[in-house]
Parts: sequence; C-alpha cells; structure tokens
Amino acid sequence: MTAKTRYLIHHEPQIVFMPDQNQIVIEQQEIHLEPLQSKLLSYFIVQNGVVVNARQIADSVWQRSQVSDNLVRQVVSLLRSQLKDKSRPYQIVKTIPKQGYLFEMPVSEISAEENNTEELNTEKANIELSNTEEACDAKCSLDKPHTVDEVTLNPEQSSTHKYKRLAVVLSGILALSVMGFGAGYIWKNTQPSPETIVTAKTNLNSPVFLHQVQLDTEQDFEMAQSVYNYLFYGLNSAKTISGYHFSELTAEAKDTLENNGFELKSWIKHNGQDYTFTVLLQNTKHPQLNHKIEKRFNEQSFFNDIGDIVLEIKSLISPNDPGYEISNHRITSISDYKDWKAISAGISLFYQGKGNIALDAVAEQLQMIKAQGRENYLVNSLLSYHSSLAFLQSGNEYDKELALSLAHQAFEMNPRCDIANLTLGLALLLNERNDQAFPYLFYAAESTPSPISFYLLSIVDTQSENPRGAAYHYQCYSDMKKEVNGQLFDLMKPLQKPNLFQTQAKEH
Repeated sequence: MTAKTRYLIHHEPQIVFMPDQNQIVIEQQEIHLEPLQSKLLSYFIVQNGVVVNARQIADSVWQRSQVSDNLVRQVVSLLRSQLKDKSRPYQIVKTIPKQGYLFEMPVSEISAEENNTEELNTEKANIELSNTEEACDAKCSLDKPHTVDEVTLNPEQSSTHKYKRLAVVLSGILALSVMGFGAGYIWKNTQPSPETIVTAKTNLNSPVFLHQVQLDTEQDFEMAQSVYNYLFYGLNSAKTISGYHFSELTAEAKDTLENNGFELKSWIKHNGQDYTFTVLLQNTKHPQLNHKIEKRFNEQSFFNDIGDIVLEIKSLISPNDPGYEISNHRITSISDYKDWKAISAGISLFYQGKGNIALDAVAEQLQMIKAQGRENYLVNSLLSYHSSLAFLQSGNEYDKELALSLAHQAFEMNPRCDIANLTLGLALLLNERNDQAFPYLFYAAESTPSPISFYLLSIVDTQSENPRGAAYHYQCYSDMKKEVNGQLFDLMKPLQKPNLFQTQAKEH
C-alpha cells in the first residue's frame, strides 16, 4: 500500500478508507481510526478472502508474537465498532469459529483524480466549518464544547531513554490540565489549520450529581457510605451516564445544574435488622419527571436490593440503553458485605484519581482480602492502580511490574470491566507498551466514559504521535471534569515529576 492510496469498500453503506490519514468515511461522516485500527484494516484488505488467526494478526499488525488473543479480539471489536459492523452475524469482519477472522468484501482503489477531488471538497468543508464557528462564537453557551487546537509539547532534546520521553509527554499534557483548573484553556488568537481542528462530542452522557446520604443516626454512617459507593459505581458503569460527587463539584458546575442532568438525594433509616433507603431522583430540567424510590434491605440482601435501585435509576435516566442485564447493575463477584466496604471505598478513590495517601489504608484491606482467597477482578484492579501510583511516586521497578501483573490477572477475570481495562491500560503505559495500552483504554472509554479514561487516552495518543486524537480525548476529559481541582488532581501530581523518570533513566 502506498501512502496516498485510498480504498473503497463496497458495502451498504459504502466505506472510504484513507490509511495515510487513519480515517474512514461512512455516509459523509468522517471517522477517526487509531493507528493500530488503521494497520489492522489495511492488513485485512491485503488478506481479503483469507481466514487469518490471532497469531498471524499479532505478527503482522503488532509485529511481535507476545500479544494475547484477548488483545487481538479487543482491537477487532473496536474496528468493527468504527466500521459500524455491530449486528451479528458480522458482515465486514467475520468470525470463523476455531479458525480466526475473515474479511471478504469487494474493495477497489480510488483513482488519484478522485482522491484530489475528495481532498479539495474536504478542505472546503473544513474552511466553511471554521468560518461558521467564528461567526457563532458570540452566541456559544457555557455548555458548548470548545474547539481544541493541536496539543503542543516541548520534549527535552537528546533524550537517552524512553522514560525521559514519557515524562516530557505527561508533563506537557498535565501542564495544560493544571492551567485548566483555575481559568480554563487560554487558546491561541490565531486560527488553527483545518488539519488540527478537533471538536469534542456534545453531551457525551447524562451527568448525575450524587448528594451524600442523609443519616437517621451517626451509627448508620458506614452503611450509608457503602450504599452511596454502590450507587456511584453502578451509575458510572453505564455507557450513557456519569456520576459525580455533589460535594466535590466546582462552582461553575453547580451553576449549570438547573439545565443539566440529574440530582440524586437519598435518606437511610435503621429499623431493627433492616434499613429503609429512600431515593429522590430530581430531573433538573423537567422537575415534573422527578421520581421517588423506596426499598427495605439488610446486609444479606444488600447487593440484590441496592443493585435493583441502580437499575431503576438507570432506566429512568436512559431508558433506551440496551445494557441493562443483571451483570451490569448488580455486583455478582462479591458475596461478603464487609469486603464490599473496602472495595467500594477504593472504587470511589479510583474514579477521582486519588493518590496513594488516600489509598494506602484501603490497599491494606484489599491485600488481606486477596491473601485470604477472596480476590476478584475489582480487588486486583485496585491493587494494580495502587502499585502504579507507588511507581509514579518512587520509581521502584518492582511496583511497575507488580501493577502490570495484577492488572493482567484482573482483566483475565473480567475482560468487560472498565476498571480492569483502565488499570491494565495505565500499567502498560507505564511499562512503555503504548501500542498495547490503547485498546484497553479505548474500550473503557467507549463502554463507560469517564474523565480518567479520556485523560489516559490523550497521553497514549500523544505518545503515538497522534495530535488529533490527543487533542480530541483531552477535550473529552475537560468536558467531563466537573469536580473541584479535577478528578485526577492527586494522580497528576506525581506525573508532573520529570526528575522521577530521569532518575530511572540514569539507573539504566
């Protein structure tokens, strides 16, 4: 394949593939492909009509053999999603049981003349879009996503080790993040070129602002926290919903509550061995749609009853979401309520990007659960995250390797868990396996959008020299970040220490 080759995949609808731009066009919609997805699609076109297995794909696309079959499946699944090949049986990239994958579609090269015409039309459309955006600037609302210029970095010259490069990349992106905490982005006055303009999606999902559970007595505090964390985790596991701690919201986020999202207020009362839990879901835009839920439960029925409340809330907020099977709203991997108290505290800290000081006490309890044989994917994921933070703070190679080992264990236990995918992506990033990190982070962002997933994707894209993807994912992160100091504030602090990585470079 030459750099400027274009391909027309004769499917309904037709697909134009531009490998040099890592892009496909379906029904006039431009869809960005990550470099790994683009390489995979190019490989399938070359192997058109031939069944290829995971090992062959790994050898040709990753150009290495030590790639798990699970990772290949993840990337194939992501490519199908971008190609809009979602209904089974798959039509474009077919699965051949016990053999591999088959791409069997009529494909033709587009002539150079057609390419030039298409590029001219695309450039014209981009210029018109830029002019339209300039004209509309004065009318933009606070909630409208900003246009993002290309993320620019200033890497140190003559770096002798990859750690230095990673540190500079992280510091560059994080410097932008820190500026955003106080005053938001300060954009360039000059008009960016069409190639660097990236606009984030509007309304990525429905925000839900969770107030602390109101107590009948102080003795109910532990149970109230366990219920609160269950609601927070359950709502954040939905693709179309993002939960936020109301107490941590920025003043700007609170000002927009009247026209944006839902508020969740709740009360808990102890009645003998049971508890009565009452939830009020307030629709801030349409108060007439407010809904009240009341449930009686105890420690034995905790997971089922609170899980059912999560499902009801999800169905009220996003009734058309198809992902409401039992495993998506009930915690089925934990049977001990006491274990959940530690795990749920860790989950809450993870989504906020809290650092090791906050996690240390929780990690001790998680290690005890694991040592006593009650480990699960959440325990291993959170311990991996704790080890990743320990490496970022100390530079100890053992912590980095332990983080990767624990993350692999968690992923093997539950490949669909967004936390397992995120912690594996982070561990791979820190172990300098950037190309392997992307599919896990992308899967997590697609299945359960969160600030931490988009933030880590922006780092991976920058490392892969993909400024458009980096700018886009960083803007998604900025749009979702609504809590004081940013949900990743504690995580960002150690990442901003380039001397940490320089020290590691000297040791090697």
